[in-house]
Formats: sequence, structure tokens, C-alpha cells
Amino acid sequence: MCIRDRHEASLSGERMRPVADDPVLVAAVRRSNIANLWQWIEANVRQPGRRVPANLGPEVLDTARDLVRRGLDQRALDSYRTGQTVAWRRWMEICFRLDASPAELQALLDVSALSISTFIEDTIAAVSARMEDERAELTRGAHAERRAVVSLLLEGAPISRARAEAQLGYRLTGPHTAAIVWT
Repeated sequence: MCIRDRHEASLSGERMRPVADDPVLVAAVRRSNIANLWQWIEANVRQPGRRVPANLGPEVLDTARDLVRRGLDQRALDSYRTGQTVAWRRWMEICFRLDASPAELQALLDVSALSISTFIEDTIAAVSARMEDERAELTRGAHAERRAVVSLLLEGAPISRARAEAQLGYRLTGPHTAAIVWT
């Protein structure tokens, strides 16, 4: 199986429909797939058999942020496990082509299975924590406060311009341009 197969598999299934239907998220998942694959490979080339640290690179963290901002939760991370299964099948094909004794092959597959599964679970746990932080920022942080001020202004609430400008970090005098995007 090639990387295209991994991409397709990681976006399959009914739970992945909201991700698979969004071209921006599809591209993000593809970047994350490649980043995860390379991190695992490079770590094993440098230090074979050692625990591969969770991938918290920009591709993965940007994807987590995009998922949260679209209202999706950790279930969208199922793509990691599906991608792991596809990568594992390809890895076994490679391993079975090696000129190794059955005992060596068994040891290689045992170490590899533990390494891949631990790496993916560690990455999912780290990304889940990042998604929670991102969700908290959206609901309780500066973004949420700014949305509340904008809502108050749009509803005609008696909030002073000076107070609104201070909370928004944006001057309300002069012309403004807005865009409403609806799909």
C-alpha cells in the first residue's frame, strides 16, 4: 500500500465523514499522515527500538486546531489509528521480504508493533490534550470575550465605545468591512 492508500483509509468510515467532506481538513490530515510516518521512520533510523516521541509538529497541531475550530472532537483522531493499520500492513510486507530467520522476523515485528502502537497512542493523547486547550481558549479565552463584545454591540447593548475598543483591541471609529461566509 502506498501513502495514497493510507490517506484514503484514514478518511474512510462514517465517523470521519465531517473531516472527509472538508477539503481543508483532508489536506491537513494528509500532511499529518506524512509527518507521523516520517517522524516514526526517522526516530527508528536514529535510535532503533527506542520509544518514538509523540508528534507535536506544526502539521499535527495545526490539524488539531482546525478540527476544534470546526466543532469536531477527539473522534476525528480515529484517522490516526486507521492510518496506523495501513502503515503496519505495508511495514509487514517490507519485513517479510527481508532475508531473516523466523526468530529475527518475529523479534522485528514484536518491537515494531509495540513501537508503532505506542507512538500513535502517545501522539493521540498529546493531540487530544492540545485540542482541549484549544477548545478552552475558544470558549473561555480572549476569543470568547471578543465574540461576547461583538454580540453585545450587534444587539445594541449599552456598552461604551471605549470599553468595547479596549476589550476588542480594535478601534471602532472609521469605516469597517465585514464578510459573511455561509455554506
